[in-house]
Amino acid sequence: MKNSFLVEEYPGYIVFRVSGQDSLQYSMDYWKRVGQICNEKKVYKVLIVEDLQGQISMSEMYELCEALPHFVLGLDIAFIDNDPEHLYDNLFGETVARNRGVNINDFSNEKEAITWLLEAD
Repeated sequence: MKNSFLVEEYPGYIVFRVSGQDSLQYSMDYWKRVGQICNEKKVYKVLIVEDLQGQISMSEMYELCEALPHFVLGLDIAFIDNDPEHLYDNLFGETVARNRGVNINDFSNEKEAITWLLEAD
């Protein structure tokens, strides 16, 4: 499966749709791109919809989420993973990122995620 990174701009927020094969390097790269694009466009509310095959290890998840403040600090991030089997690991990652100052929340559907984003300060 080929990796894909799609950007959709809406009033007040940006949606990133990420798909392909999961790896620590791909995840690091796409999070960096999210931060760069948001800073360039001066949009600080983000919905990430992830549809990745496979799963990084728990130690890689920790490494990724520990690095997130370097890429996305100052953004409000709603996160959806289309694979429900990733939920436990994503909640762990959310905790790691939040403990480092990243404002991120996991959601199961886009409507709730967008509502939260538009209400976030």
